[in-house]
Amino acid sequence: MEILTRLRIKGAGLAIDDFGTGASSMQQLKRIPFTELKIDRAFVAGAPTDEEARAMLESSIALAKKLDLTIVAEGVETQEEWDLIERLGVEIVQGYFIAKPMPADDLLAWARANGDLSP
Repeated sequence: MEILTRLRIKGAGLAIDDFGTGASSMQQLKRIPFTELKIDRAFVAGAPTDEEARAMLESSIALAKKLDLTIVAEGVETQEEWDLIERLGVEIVQGYFIAKPMPADDLLAWARANGDLSP
């Protein structure tokens, strides 16, 4: 824990990945000085039409905002998910809707071709 705190003091960011599933927990948010919360795909998928999934997504976003964390929505794969995430105020997304994983060498060309990422 001391090492993580020293990293934060030096300006390094710490992300909690796959929030809401597996080993990530509310207790970790309290103990570890995270700067970013990455919401797991499980809470993004279906959220536009499933009230329970949407409630979990909205709660995770509200918690992250309350803790002043940067929010990343993982696994955005459809226009509907993109629209919902945008309406909920999440500014950072990852997922196949934007692009599939690519080699670093291809990133610059992709970014030039897709400068305006508004769908």
